[in-house]
Amino acid sequence: MLLLILAFTGALALAHVAPFPFLFDVSMPGQVVWRMPPHRDPPAVYLTFDDGPHPVYTAQILDLLRQYRSRATFFLLGRHAVDQRALVAQIAAAGHAIGNHTFNHARMPEISRWQRWRELWMARRALSPYGVPLFRPPYGGQSYGSRLDVFLFGYEVTGWTSHIEDWVAQPATQLAERLRQQLHPGSIILLHDRLSNPRDPAAVDRSPLIEALATVLRLSHTTYGFVTVPELIRTGRPVRVPIWKGCSARNWMPPG
Repeated sequence: MLLLILAFTGALALAHVAPFPFLFDVSMPGQVVWRMPPHRDPPAVYLTFDDGPHPVYTAQILDLLRQYRSRATFFLLGRHAVDQRALVAQIAAAGHAIGNHTFNHARMPEISRWQRWRELWMARRALSPYGVPLFRPPYGGQSYGSRLDVFLFGYEVTGWTSHIEDWVAQPATQLAERLRQQLHPGSIILLHDRLSNPRDPAAVDRSPLIEALATVLRLSHTTYGFVTVPELIRTGRPVRVPIWKGCSARNWMPPG
């Protein structure tokens, strides 16, 4: 039985890694992609959006990114992707990357191994054929067991260096200023094009965030190159850190 499990998980990992040669440098189960050393010219910033897609807000974000010739990484929920297949295809066609954020926004350390496998597998199917082998755990929560499961599925876990608490309702001007302050070479910035389990009901409206994003892109798109996380991995050596630093829900991880 153990040999069958190992063979199955090994096949999953190989099937998912093989089309992406840069992932032969995949991190080990105890590590998570954290940031990129600031050596690009122009310096790169990696915008990431969780919990989508949303039929209105994600489409508006895509319009902004196209206007400013910027690319981003979208960590989509499988259950939302199933309902928005055309939008998922649109994200990929525009040159953005699509990563796995589970199917139901599950807290990975709090569910069984078989439930974790189901979450990863169902989300992978929902994102196919557009998903890339990147995974972001909901709430940033990981255990060594859940991290091993993700590794066996062939995923690179992607953390973030900063966020702007966009799960709390704030004026667009405040969000824009906070986002502007987080623009540093090599930064991976966490944003949400949709809130799966909102703590602040007023924050469900993503319009202030989109207005803030428009302001920051207009002011910064000539200073920074906004590119995808796969480009980070492909063009250089990303900084990887242990999971207790890169995804510690107790320290500073948001509810996304």
